[in-house]
Amino acid sequence: MIDGRIVLPVQDCSHTYGGAIRPLTMTVLTTEAFSAEVGDALVAPASCAPFVEGLHTLAAAGPVTLVDMKRTELSLHGLSIEAVREVRKLGRAIRTRASARG
Repeated sequence: MIDGRIVLPVQDCSHTYGGAIRPLTMTVLTTEAFSAEVGDALVAPASCAPFVEGLHTLAAAGPVTLVDMKRTELSLHGLSIEAVREVRKLGRAIRTRASARG
């Protein structure tokens, strides 16, 4: 709670899975209505290198706040996953263009 409002940390995966955390501030929370505002992205500071590729989790544990920071290492397995992901994206783009042409 901040200033009497419920604030939840939510993942921002707009660029990459677990890329950032954004605060979701509930402005209206009743049995009839819900409204919330999404705040600016919280990103890992440069001083946390090499764990600066994202923030995945923010959790309270008593007097301590836990943050799960992201670091990616290249491996053959990781590269194969990325290759498959990119091929799938290309396939979707091709199908979308083909269906738009009719």
